Amino acid sequence: PRSTLFPYTTLFRSVQIECTRIRCDAMLADFFRLNDNFKEIDENDLRSRIREASIKDALYRPDRWPEHLNSIRDIIFVNVSFSKTEFRKQTFTKCKFIDCLFIGSQFIEVEFHGCRFENCNMYKSSFKGCYLDPSSFIYDKIYRKTHANIGVGLYQSLLEVASSEKQAGFERKADIAFRRWKRDQLPYDYKNARINGFERAYMWASNFVYEMTSGYGYMPGRFVAFTLILFTALSLLNMALLRGGLKVDGNYVVDVGLFDSIFYTYSMMTALGFSSITPATSAAKIYAVALALTGIGWLGLFTSLLVKRFLK
Repeated sequence: PRSTLFPYTTLFRSVQIECTRIRCDAMLADFFRLNDNFKEIDENDLRSRIREASIKDALYRPDRWPEHLNSIRDIIFVNVSFSKTEFRKQTFTKCKFIDCLFIGSQFIEVEFHGCRFENCNMYKSSFKGCYLDPSSFIYDKIYRKTHANIGVGLYQSLLEVASSEKQAGFERKADIAFRRWKRDQLPYDYKNARINGFERAYMWASNFVYEMTSGYGYMPGRFVAFTLILFTALSLLNMALLRGGLKVDGNYVVDVGLFDSIFYTYSMMTALGFSSITPATSAAKIYAVALALTGIGWLGLFTSLLVKRFLK
């Protein structure tokens, strides 16, 4: 009964509210500044805090990460700024960075293995010769609305470094994330008059459809499934559109059966041509041409997806 569950429901909602409050307190109030109560630290402070396995509320002042700290493992960084810091030939393993700033930081031949970046500001960070899994970066949904440009810049940089280092898996992840963040940036571009309303709607729709139908070209299996669904749906529609317009085995038919409609539609869309079912009326012949042209374009798109996925 509702009366019996009421105390537990109230307790659950209270826990949800408290967890949300704690998470909001942990997030950066200003995405470009550390939260209050941070302390400036130098190389000696950094070394001592690393021994404690965690660094929190700190502003690292030197412009380079210490060269002797070239292998870092199992360290948690929370509300720490490494803005405009140069990292060179370091290896970070199973480290976690939460609400950290890397504004204008440089990463040169740095490796990150099993690391995680939660809501870190990577504005204008640069990467060269790095090993960094794009899926290591996690952002709350609010940042997709307020700072989509940072995500676009980050994943574009990760895409470039993964491509130059021949890291195919990372390149695929970075490209997918980059395209998603580009879609999230459209409202900002529209608000600032960089694009008009029609361009915004068209770019959003084409981006969304491209992702849903083929995973931006990286999931041809999804495209095959979508093709089967689309062709079958078109076959059902053709049962009504082609009523009285086809010949089956040389004989006119008024009602096109389901299997005949599927056979005819798939034959035309896959450019197999006519078989035992042919168009009989002028409208059906024009429609057959439209189906054939559409099918050629569709198969060409599928071929390009296969090339992008397996032969690139």
